[in-house]
Amino acid sequence: MRDKSSLKYLILAILSGVLLLILNRRKKMITIESAQAIYTLVKAHGFTNRMARFFTCQAAHETGGFDSKLFKQNNNAFGMKYAGQYSAKGEKNGYAYYDSVTDSVQDVIIWWNYHKALTFWPLLITNLNGFVRVLKDNGYFEADYNEYLKGCQYWDKILFGNEEN
Repeated sequence: MRDKSSLKYLILAILSGVLLLILNRRKKMITIESAQAIYTLVKAHGFTNRMARFFTCQAAHETGGFDSKLFKQNNNAFGMKYAGQYSAKGEKNGYAYYDSVTDSVQDVIIWWNYHKALTFWPLLITNLNGFVRVLKDNGYFEADYNEYLKGCQYWDKILFGNEEN
């Protein structure tokens, strides 16, 4: 009797492990698909491969790997709060919401181009560190610079295999 009970628990543990592997693989596929979509949208706006990668890492960081409530409910890939942007439809839960992720990308590009027009700093961005520095210096995020950079670097490594500073 004891052996059958142990066997049930063993089978249950194995099935739970298999289910967890399937769910993790599915989440990873969704993350990669979302990252590819963001990357492609940014490239379509005329940005270089490098800049598209930086924006994609930023979006992944802002959305917790494209898994956040904000991303899923608001189609907000960049944590945009201000709903007065070109494509935002309004605010939900204190953040801008969009009809699509494409609209969210368009808004961050509009933000970027507006700030780029004020200075020459885009010419100086050669790595992810510089990209995050520009975001911080222009008030894009309130978080600690080093923490935000670490988050973007984490996603750069996961999505692109880079360990660049």
